[in-house]
Amino acid sequence: MPSRRRVESGRFDDPLAEDEICVSADRVRLRQILVNLLSNAVKYNRPGGRVRVSWQVDEKRCRLLIEDTGIGMSPEKLARLFEPFNRLGAESSSIEGTGIGLVLSRRLAELMQGELDIESEIGKGTLATLDLERSDEPSVWTRSPSPPSQHGALEHPLRVLYAEDNEVNVELVRQVIQLRPSIVFDVALNGASALGQARRDPPDLMLVDMNLGDMTGIELAHALREHPATSDVRLVALSADALPEQISAALSAGFESYLTKPINFRDLLDVLDGCSTR
Repeated sequence: MPSRRRVESGRFDDPLAEDEICVSADRVRLRQILVNLLSNAVKYNRPGGRVRVSWQVDEKRCRLLIEDTGIGMSPEKLARLFEPFNRLGAESSSIEGTGIGLVLSRRLAELMQGELDIESEIGKGTLATLDLERSDEPSVWTRSPSPPSQHGALEHPLRVLYAEDNEVNVELVRQVIQLRPSIVFDVALNGASALGQARRDPPDLMLVDMNLGDMTGIELAHALREHPATSDVRLVALSADALPEQISAALSAGFESYLTKPINFRDLLDVLDGCSTR
């Protein structure tokens, strides 16, 4: 693959690319990945270090490379790099982070039929490679802003409770929710916790995973409907199971819509924007 353009110390080697390179990607997801990779390249660099960005293209793929001259990682740490919430010892340093950014970035890349790989060597730095499918032309909304929130002018924010036992899925949805600053977001990591939280303080909307650790989403829905405080809470199902009979069962149990995983971020935003507070 020929290299097309390089950025070093914030400057382009050439003022303009020879032509526009387009990839098949969601603009919001791609921006999240790039922000995470570039911020890591800066945070884990050394004083006076460099960050180099380049790309390689062929007829079908575009490969973006982000290379830093930082402290690097041992093979042992590199092997555990994509473990959720594992900061590989950085938690004892002054470098901020949660240990989830690269996990989310790789998952987002996979959702766009791409790949994210990391190579590193102690004392020499780290190379992040993001590989995406090329596109013949940009999508019609590439340069458009994300849809405006329908809740910005409301007197009370939309309150959303997400019942989900997978913390990576929680963080993915949290990233989407952050696009709607006026939404108050809370999480329950199992069905019993979700039921208790909802009864104590009923939300406007519940996002419910269909396979919670202690009960199914349908069982949770029935329990919510049986209690006066939660009988009319709006429910949206999130599940990797896309079988028609499963979707039909969820809708019959009181879910107003059913989003299949991997979640389409635009569909989730549409659901959130279609809700109104009481």
